[in-house]
Amino acid sequence: MQLSEAHLTAARKQVDSQAASFAAGNTDRLALTQARADYQASGIAHLDALVAAHQAAGALEDAIQRPLIPDVANTTVTEQEIRR
Repeated sequence: MQLSEAHLTAARKQVDSQAASFAAGNTDRLALTQARADYQASGIAHLDALVAAHQAAGALEDAIQRPLIPDVANTTVTEQEIRR
């Protein structure tokens, strides 16, 4: 997830840089549009990574047959539950 977030941040910086260059007349519309497309692709990749992480957590919960985050209402854990 951190890598995905870093890539998204870098793509956002690239869009900002290309937008500033375009406003100053130093780059063309194609470069700006490509930077925006790259940013959107990074956003989709980030969401895909987030979904994959949630699916993996769900699969792990299914495998161990208990939630990864303990139930707040039932905070007492018995010795038997710890040994599982």
